[in-house]
Amino acid sequence: MNILKSNKQFSFKRDTGALVIPLLTLIIVLIFNGCASVPDEMRDDRTIPQLIEHLKKSGLKINKTKNVRYQALLASDGKVMVVEGANVEFYLYDMKEDYQRKKLEKIKKHGYIMVLGYKIPAITNGKFIMLTYSENPNKIKVIRAFRDFKLN
Repeated sequence: MNILKSNKQFSFKRDTGALVIPLLTLIIVLIFNGCASVPDEMRDDRTIPQLIEHLKKSGLKINKTKNVRYQALLASDGKVMVVEGANVEFYLYDMKEDYQRKKLEKIKKHGYIMVLGYKIPAITNGKFIMLTYSENPNKIKVIRAFRDFKLN
């Protein structure tokens, strides 16, 4: 049979109706799939008190914990702690806040944070950063414990 000589006529109503249902199904699947896949950073509900508890369970000696001016680093929370005899600072960023997420991404990319014109080495773990660790006598142990702090 020659396709060019077919007696079938194109019917806009009939032929487009057959396409509507599969297209709508595809759109719905894509929308729900996009909503279901939330990055780890966005579902990260860890807190600084949980970090402190983790560091203690990792065998680190923590003597003092004080609040810091976390707003100066565009963070949501922060603490300075005497860990293994030296100050170490920890900051938490809210990944739902656009400016905090961008700040954290910049810190991750460069490995430091600028404070008053000085580059300060920073290690990130999800939505947390750790500063002033480089002078700690047990630096390796502190870094390992910080990096081992995982999502729940």
